[in-house]
Amino acid sequence: MHLNAAFVEPLVAAPGELPAARGEPDGPTSEVVPATGLEVAGRAVLCVVGLGVSAETVDRARAADWAVVGDATVASTLAHADVVLRDDALAAWLEPEVVVRLGGAPASKALAARLASWGGPVVALDGAGPVADPDGVVTRRLAGRPDPTDPAHRGDPRYVARWAAVSDAVESYLAERHDDVLDEPGVARVVVAAANDAGVDLVVGSSMPVRDVEWWAPTRRVRVFANRGANGIDGVVSTALGVAAGSRAVALVGDLTFLHDVSGLVSGLGSAGGSLVLVVADNRGGGIFSFLAQRALLAPERFETLFGTPHDHDLVAVARAFGARATRVGDGAALAAEIAAGLAAGGLHVVVATVPDRDENVERHARLIESACRAAGALR
Repeated sequence: MHLNAAFVEPLVAAPGELPAARGEPDGPTSEVVPATGLEVAGRAVLCVVGLGVSAETVDRARAADWAVVGDATVASTLAHADVVLRDDALAAWLEPEVVVRLGGAPASKALAARLASWGGPVVALDGAGPVADPDGVVTRRLAGRPDPTDPAHRGDPRYVARWAAVSDAVESYLAERHDDVLDEPGVARVVVAAANDAGVDLVVGSSMPVRDVEWWAPTRRVRVFANRGANGIDGVVSTALGVAAGSRAVALVGDLTFLHDVSGLVSGLGSAGGSLVLVVADNRGGGIFSFLAQRALLAPERFETLFGTPHDHDLVAVARAFGARATRVGDGAALAAEIAAGLAAGGLHVVVATVPDRDENVERHARLIESACRAAGALR
């Protein structure tokens, strides 16, 4: 027996009574019609791509003049959607006439909130794989995939151009900003750029790394792997080693993720060989919880004990104890150089990036979001 149960936001809500059971509808809950039922000719189409969608399908959506956004695991999509959709004015300017969903549910809460509030039709194309709809925003289901040769599937290229201009404006701002401090958004940008330039696979850890890649990094041009869901931070180092075995890869993980699966370094790349540069963003604890409600609900000492879980480990020494080459960097140029050198040398290379503490990280993200949206807002 397999039981799926929806729970309240974890670790935040007070205990309460269960709600009354809802009745079941008498008829089918969704409509399944041929792909020819999709009629979006000349309309502003936003295509939201999640896990499990092939690169070919993404290319077809782009060729159909749809503005394509996706989470960190999806390559060749418009960058920085989560950032700009946090701004009400930009979200209104970018509101589509039709949303087409492909694959898994979007990981971005900002995007999910806009999908729920825009109110227009949301079409799930199940031909590329089942479309998850945990928020219940899908209004119609079709069995098919995008077909750029079908005039009924061709969207409005002006809408695509608007999205592209916004994405490019944020990317230009981020590329030109000068910061003497290497922060977590900066680490994500360097790692993705290095993977793109080298044409190697990218592995992204849970919590802040996968979000920073989605929010701040340039468009991914390579395959991206990420363990998402209930597994949390389990096995990410081992996943990265598996992806790199007999090949080449760059991985970005947090310090706790690294420590949680550090035993994966025992066997390293094994007999398969290969090259893995494992970048560890070291903020001395669990950074994502500083962004969540738990931070405001608990006294600082209690929060640190339960959620911040600070560590006092020398991560370079830890990596070297397992026989890996390891170094620590504190600026973007040094990080880029170490990644390039590690890929060229082969084998396992751990690069620990020293980043600001977790409270400063929250402040930096807030300032970046404000500045990036201001840069994009100048286009309106």
